[in-house]
Amino acid sequence: MKLVVLFIKRAERFWVYCCCGLSVCLLLPTRACAGESEKKVLVIVLAETRAHELTYSNFQENVLDPLNADLAICIGVTDDYRYDNPFYRKAKYKFLYPEVEDYGPAFDYAYANILADNPQMKNPIHWRNFLKIKDQFMGGVKDPYNQHPGSAGILIFYRWFLLKNLLEADLLDKYDFFIITRSDYIYRLPHPRMEIFSDELIYAPDGEAYSGITDRHIVLPSKFVVPYLSLLSAMVDQKNHYYDLMKVRGNWNLEQLIKFHLVQSNIWEYVRFFPYVMYTVRPINGTTRWSSGVFSEQHQFFIKYPSEYQTALDHKLVFEGSNCGIDFFYKNRLREPDDSKRAPANFSQIKRKRRVRR
Repeated sequence: MKLVVLFIKRAERFWVYCCCGLSVCLLLPTRACAGESEKKVLVIVLAETRAHELTYSNFQENVLDPLNADLAICIGVTDDYRYDNPFYRKAKYKFLYPEVEDYGPAFDYAYANILADNPQMKNPIHWRNFLKIKDQFMGGVKDPYNQHPGSAGILIFYRWFLLKNLLEADLLDKYDFFIITRSDYIYRLPHPRMEIFSDELIYAPDGEAYSGITDRHIVLPSKFVVPYLSLLSAMVDQKNHYYDLMKVRGNWNLEQLIKFHLVQSNIWEYVRFFPYVMYTVRPINGTTRWSSGVFSEQHQFFIKYPSEYQTALDHKLVFEGSNCGIDFFYKNRLREPDDSKRAPANFSQIKRKRRVRR
């Protein structure tokens, strides 16, 4: 008698149905059963590969491995850059720009490329005009009259530089999701798998938003990469009126600028938030452009943002007490923005929560 066997995947198990009517559940060693992502994912470390001595093994364990992801770096490199660091060695794609003290020439380079790529752009507004709008979203550019504190402007440049390289390398059609993040995160829990995310939505950690959306980590389906990263191009295109809308107040930060850009691009309604399960760190002798952090005797490194650390710890404790799987934990804690259906066209009434320089 012939034995007819059918394999039907259900709930990460394979049921074997025999012609005699019996059935047996087999746990087969597939990627789905192992908890690995079946989506094609590119993780991109932006601007720097600092704190790798503290974070890389955690990053590999909680991001690259469970997502089965490739790695890219889009960073500035100095003359003494450590090319032997694990982020550089692991990266499949390397987009490098010379690290400089003043990113003004880098913005000039980006601006010239934007105009060359968009000859139809009428009456573009020069990027340096945005320095007149206060007060910290253009940090990293030296200016005798309107210099901003901090380094947020550097991240605007690297968003443009990343998009330029993704397009030139023809990568947008090769991956389902793009995760733009930083190298100095330590994860308390594994990163959410792409299988619980929709390719019609954008995902960000739920925290460190400062009346906007965090600039530290974003998950983008491929269709949203271009509109998200086109921040600088949108700023200098006069038809978007970014300058006119922003100049009515003077307390902008990068988090608010990114949210403003998503609103103006009509994609804010597609943003969703997941639990913030990671925190940023600095080695004892590590460099920083903003918060130096608080030294932890327990960990023997600096915790850059104590509120971020506490949020990540709280989510870890909730998960450990939930007696549920990690996918279920994340799925049931996804949320929409509070103003997703009514995001304003301009932010003149928003008061920024100021970050304290430490």
